[in-house]
Amino acid sequence: MPWLVLVLRLLHIIGGVFWVGATFAFAFFVEPTAAALGPQGGAFVQRLTGRSGFSPAMTVAAFGSVLAGLALFWIDSGGLQRDWMAGGTGVTLSIGAACGLAGAVVGFVIQKRNADRMGALARAMRQQAGGPTPEQLAAVRRLQGKLRTGGRASAVLLAAAVVCMAAARYMAF
Repeated sequence: MPWLVLVLRLLHIIGGVFWVGATFAFAFFVEPTAAALGPQGGAFVQRLTGRSGFSPAMTVAAFGSVLAGLALFWIDSGGLQRDWMAGGTGVTLSIGAACGLAGAVVGFVIQKRNADRMGALARAMRQQAGGPTPEQLAAVRRLQGKLRTGGRASAVLLAAAVVCMAAARYMAF
């Protein structure tokens, strides 16, 4: 069992560090810079999230971290024992787990849907003669806003998860 816990902790921490760090970097640095660059920034983001391996690496890190975290939660709680769950550590880790799962849902469900829409719109605009229509440009701005908001929401949720996980062992109530 100690080896299993060690491996799970390493997967959870290393995957989480990459996932949370990349989410913050993308939400607060890459996306705003790409938006400021206009079409060149859009091409960069498409390349980064398309063929660079960034998106699959984020997916593997996130799901690996979530699955390892859930397994650690089960082990630490003794199979969700009531006394542990009601204690400071259990409550704090539960809040952190909920924030982490919510961050994953925002990042990999809502953000993916909007990114797919943006990609389809970008392909359509590239293929049509005469350049993008005013409606298409308005749709791009709306999707950029949704992606910006979703990225930042995911980052905040993941930050809350990290804070809860860092503090959980010290919560006594």
